[in-house]
Amino acid sequence: MLTIKTNKPFDILDISYNVIDNTLIYLTIENLYMDRNNVVAKGYYYYTKSEVINDEQIEKVVKLRNITTTMDWNTVAYVESTQLSPINASQLLSSVLERVMQFTVIQLTMENGQNFKTKVEDWNFIPL
Repeated sequence: MLTIKTNKPFDILDISYNVIDNTLIYLTIENLYMDRNNVVAKGYYYYTKSEVINDEQIEKVVKLRNITTTMDWNTVAYVESTQLSPINASQLLSSVLERVMQFTVIQLTMENGQNFKTKVEDWNFIPL
């Protein structure tokens, strides 16, 4: 649905907190689930790693962490009315992707370094 990446490399740590790589981190929002009470965004953080297999360069996705973010509709309405400008898209897909990006920016701002020490200014908000 939506993928963004950091604008600089970050350390990738193993389970013992040893640095195993230093690379760009990606965030993919895979899907949204909506019901009458909430909207739930699901996705994951990952990085890519190149390997040579049979003399061919292969790009491998290494998943770092799954994420689930839940927001009730009252909070969505409050954020939209106080922090976001009205959507100006004529197609549903464009409108949804625009809002997903805006709420991703808000969520990364609130996390403030909690995930892989990335802060909102470390992300390039141009969808891949």
